[in-house]
Amino acid sequence: MVRKILFWSLGLLTVIFVGGYLLLFPPLPIPPETARDLPSNFAEADEEFGRRVAAAYPLPLTVNDLAARLDEQGFSVETATNYAICPNYI
Repeated sequence: MVRKILFWSLGLLTVIFVGGYLLLFPPLPIPPETARDLPSNFAEADEEFGRRVAAAYPLPLTVNDLAARLDEQGFSVETATNYAICPNYI
């Protein structure tokens, strides 16, 4: 009987500890494709990101085409306000 109480108490404490940890320190979200695996050096990462954006969204590009491409990549696009956000980073 005491063993069962101890077992369930430890299980409950583990669930509370893990849940509290995830609440305080949520896992990092996965960035959009254009921002993945960038170099650790800021200047290099900035240049690489610029190249990726230019390749993914070549100009001239209409607002509707841009909204459609962003929507395909998982962004939440509000066409009324011309605003797009990545839901992972809210």
